[in-house]
Amino acid sequence: IHHYSVLRPADNDNSYETNHSGVLAPVLHAHEEGHYLNMGKVRPIKAGEFRELTKTDEHPKGITHDEFFDSVNRDYQAAHGHRHYSKSSDAKLDSVDEHPFVQNVKDFVFGTGAHPGDFNKRNMGVWEHPVTGQRHIVIADYGFNSEIAKHYHNARVNQMRANRGY
Repeated sequence: IHHYSVLRPADNDNSYETNHSGVLAPVLHAHEEGHYLNMGKVRPIKAGEFRELTKTDEHPKGITHDEFFDSVNRDYQAAHGHRHYSKSSDAKLDSVDEHPFVQNVKDFVFGTGAHPGDFNKRNMGVWEHPVTGQRHIVIADYGFNSEIAKHYHNARVNQMRANRGY
């Protein structure tokens, strides 16, 4: 997971290095059995900030969270044999597909099996680099994947059966 973090441990000592293509909030320490994580401080994204922080030469107005989400979800659904319906046109999403943040998130999704359902605004925020002060959009609450989705599905089916007396 450190591969996808905006700040990750350096190879040689107790220092950290910046990962300019990172999309995850930095994990500074984790319990050896996974009981807790110490993470870098992430604050909620303010109105209009997603668009502001995604401005590039190719996307001078930035992209919206909805466009980001639809682009990632469209590719995820296609990879699983499903069609994704969105508010944005395919032409717009084709353009959004080329955004570096979107590409880095897709790399995370397809490299780890993460599910785009984790990428709602409640699970994302802004992390400020402690040295440079640069603000980064990050995913702060992640871990939902296809395996966990199966467990939720099976639990719901079992609950429905129990409620019906099966």
